[in-house]
Amino acid sequence: MDTTPDITANAQQTDLVNRRFDRMTVSMRQLGPDMLDACLDLQEEVKAGIEDNGEPSIYEPLARDEMSYSLEHDICIGFFNSGDLIGQLNLILEPTEPKDLLPDVRDLVPARITSAGVIDCTYVAQRCRGFGLQRRMIDISVSLAKRHGLQALLATVSPNNVHSARNFILGGFHAVGTRPKYHAQRDFYLREIG
Repeated sequence: MDTTPDITANAQQTDLVNRRFDRMTVSMRQLGPDMLDACLDLQEEVKAGIEDNGEPSIYEPLARDEMSYSLEHDICIGFFNSGDLIGQLNLILEPTEPKDLLPDVRDLVPARITSAGVIDCTYVAQRCRGFGLQRRMIDISVSLAKRHGLQALLATVSPNNVHSARNFILGGFHAVGTRPKYHAQRDFYLREIG
């Protein structure tokens, strides 16, 4: 199965506009192992921008070995502005334990769904939020899932992360339940493909 994303060769450029009508030019391309340090740096930047209110984090970064594995085996798409990595999508087409989310919510998902890809992470640098990048990542994930014949996609979102929850709902997902995952309670979102 070809896992190369169809994002028009190596890079596709688009202008995104935020609610204040600021414009940001973004290019995207598939990431590989050579981008490990940049991906880890972006995760740290994202985590540093999240207010610590004493509750479980709304964002659980990947460990170095997890990110390295994902860059080698999954579809990882980077979003760039002026050459800087400002966002990342990691999509797992055929997840295995512990990344397979379907066993966690098997009792909440229709029996007709026997497998589901996983949107493992979508994150955007603090300075680039509000331009619709996460929505674009979700749309790309759905498009790739259709292209690869997946039955469904699953994702987890912190119950405190209302912006991500809204973006997944606007992307055609619906919440199926809340369960412990990644050291905290997570809302599970499902989108059937087809």
